Amino acid sequence: AIQGTGANGQPTGILNQTGLVSGSISSGSAITFAGCVELWSKVAQANADVGNLGYVCVHQLANSAATTIKAGSSYNFIYENKQIFGYPVGVSTNVPATVGTNGQYLIFGAWDNLMIGEFGAIEVITDPYSSKGKGVVEISAAMLADIQFKNLTAFAVQKSVLAA
Repeated sequence: AIQGTGANGQPTGILNQTGLVSGSISSGSAITFAGCVELWSKVAQANADVGNLGYVCVHQLANSAATTIKAGSSYNFIYENKQIFGYPVGVSTNVPATVGTNGQYLIFGAWDNLMIGEFGAIEVITDPYSSKGKGVVEISAAMLADIQFKNLTAFAVQKSVLAA
């Protein structure tokens, strides 16, 4: 749902959607509070800042934001109490750790606009034959699912936000 390419049976994730609203942070810039607020502003300008709002990033970026002081402040950090700008932050390795050579992604969105559909049940298949010489039973699982956006303008992404 975040980084799917749309190829090889993968759904097209948020980061690969065309028409996605992007923040204006320049490539190679460090994370700033103003840049985080800008993501919210992009979603608000599209009248989509309602529902289950929040940020998602990789742990390196959250770590950087937790040690980066907001402008004009002495002890208020960008990321505090698992929040940025009063919105919850999900930290996930499903967000790519790099954009180009050094950057990361910061995603803000109304997450209830992302729908995940599951078709059928998860199939678990056991194969006691392929690796029988090693005494191993191979187990695999398959699931049919897809994603869809109710409103793509409910998501905004900053690319190449560097962890300090």
